[in-house]
Amino acid sequence: FEHKEYSQTTNKSNNNSTSIMAQKRTLPSCISLADASIDYSSLFNNDGKLNATVGSILGLSALKPLHSRENEKFLPSNLYIRQEMIDVFDKLTTDRKENPDIIGQVLIGARGVGKSVLFFLVAIWQAVHENRVIYWRKTKTSALDESVSVFSFSKSNAKETTIEVRFSRSVEEDQTLYALHNDDLCGQLEYPRFNQLEKKMLVFVDGPNHKDKMDTFSGKANYFCTSGGHPLPKPEARRSQKLVTLCGWREPTLKDALNAILERPLTDDEFASVYYLTGGRIRDALRVALDNNERESLKDEYQQSVTMDSVKASELATQSTEGSAEEKSKDTSSWRTMFVSKNRIVYQVVDSVYLLVLLTAKCNLNEILKAYNLTMTLGARAAAGWLFEELMHKWFCDKHPSPCVSHHRGTGTAKESVLQLVDSFVYWMPSIHNFGNIDAAMADGHNCIHCVQYTIQSTHALNQWKLHVDVIGGIQNADNLKDVDTVQIYYTVPLGNEFQVPLVQEELGGVKYFAHVVFIDVASAITIDTSSRNGFIFLNNHA
Repeated sequence: FEHKEYSQTTNKSNNNSTSIMAQKRTLPSCISLADASIDYSSLFNNDGKLNATVGSILGLSALKPLHSRENEKFLPSNLYIRQEMIDVFDKLTTDRKENPDIIGQVLIGARGVGKSVLFFLVAIWQAVHENRVIYWRKTKTSALDESVSVFSFSKSNAKETTIEVRFSRSVEEDQTLYALHNDDLCGQLEYPRFNQLEKKMLVFVDGPNHKDKMDTFSGKANYFCTSGGHPLPKPEARRSQKLVTLCGWREPTLKDALNAILERPLTDDEFASVYYLTGGRIRDALRVALDNNERESLKDEYQQSVTMDSVKASELATQSTEGSAEEKSKDTSSWRTMFVSKNRIVYQVVDSVYLLVLLTAKCNLNEILKAYNLTMTLGARAAAGWLFEELMHKWFCDKHPSPCVSHHRGTGTAKESVLQLVDSFVYWMPSIHNFGNIDAAMADGHNCIHCVQYTIQSTHALNQWKLHVDVIGGIQNADNLKDVDTVQIYYTVPLGNEFQVPLVQEELGGVKYFAHVVFIDVASAITIDTSSRNGFIFLNNHA
């Protein structure tokens, strides 16, 4: 298509769509476009790849002319690069070139893992390679507080490292994106109406739910990015439409990213409390990392979502590409994070342990066991480890095996939660995962603390001094437990795992320490019950 076909002076003998386009341009526009030019030389290297290596920061100051306000939330100033981002960028920029059958690519993943900014860079890359690009963004995430945005990218001079941008960050949202595109924007830019098969004219759509047909161009946008999930393409479309997944952040990578981006690095305890709350979502992690008020606000959001009567608490993990990321979704799919297993299977799991705790309170033990078995089958060992821990907490809290009479999950900071263990025969859990290298403790009334560490690994690190100072020292502040002189540590692992018990210093600060291993048969709820009662020597009916 050439621009002249859509000019106001087009002969009436041209096709009807051309005449309609010309007429619609005379109507008042919902889109007021600004003009900018951006230099992309700092974004991409000479090989056409992202101009950054894994573990480095890609500066995005070149995009500042496109910001909508000083506190820009969509386009950050810096982007920490992880391997998964490089892989996804390469896939979105090269697959169409290598396979001409592909005419649509869909980027999926959880909210707040970095999809949109990566998607935006792909759009710029396509413009750099002499494609005309329209980028629509429409999000329902209240935390971002955004209007509909549209960007038109084009490159007029092949010798320069700049592209021209016409854009609006405040499109009046009284029509669908499809209508705004065809009936307004294309008229202003003198571009053809949307045609998925037009090779040098690419439409990106970021944000809408895949069910919003008119916002996704009937599912035919050349590139579509959606939080949550998307059904697998129908068999007849699998050659032409491909799903690409940007997974959540792994714990070590997220820690490195936060410490590279924040004004000051987090302590190990600070990061542990952040990850316990947010899981692998960097946007939430940045939001709460240095702001206790935001941390409490996010906890409230989780609590409100879980108290809805219609929450499907059983969907802690699922092998699926589908789901909703809408904040008011009435199931747990909006809080699951997508990952990709080593054999390239997409799965979703609740990886905020704080949220997992709220949800497992609504589950029965078999539902947690189902999720655990799925993650083990997929090789998702980090998720399986969290679920194994919650499985065992669920058993203790539901059964209260004698002499245990009650349970308490700590609140506040980890150190504050230790001070809440004040009586014997209470199964206590710290407010964060693995605090002081343990996951639970119970005093037995005989000056002994029984500490439990749940793991699916072949061994587990033990910082005995941290355990002694942070946990045992905190417990000894209670009047009823001040004379504690013995600590028994139980490394609790699924039956069938080999486990090497870490070396334990026999006495530290006047307290004697002992370590054991307990094997739990996780074949069923019945075998969990039997092996737990037989395995923990501090229970009255231990065999």
